[in-house]
Amino acid sequence: MLDKKEADLIVEVRSGALSIDRVERLLGIPSFSIPIPLAGSFKFPEIALYKTVNLRVIVRFSLFAYDVKNGVLNTFSGPIYGRSHHTKGRALIYSWTDSDVEPK
Repeated sequence: MLDKKEADLIVEVRSGALSIDRVERLLGIPSFSIPIPLAGSFKFPEIALYKTVNLRVIVRFSLFAYDVKNGVLNTFSGPIYGRSHHTKGRALIYSWTDSDVEPK
């Protein structure tokens, strides 16, 4: 790791937006708990005739480079945007996934 005194430039990453939107749709019976006296509760499983879960991710970054010696802005990048989506769905026994997220 370099000391700040040894560096020529300092690059700063700024985040303008980081968001995840999640939308679930269900046609069926959602999961729920049934209280059982003196024993706690029983979790009734979800029964889905049709279900989808949509995730949308939006990010925005900017980069700024400063001169270490005098602190003057050297260069910067305009906003860099990124978008991604991931959808999982199920209809009775058929399931599918649609995604632009790279696998691990």
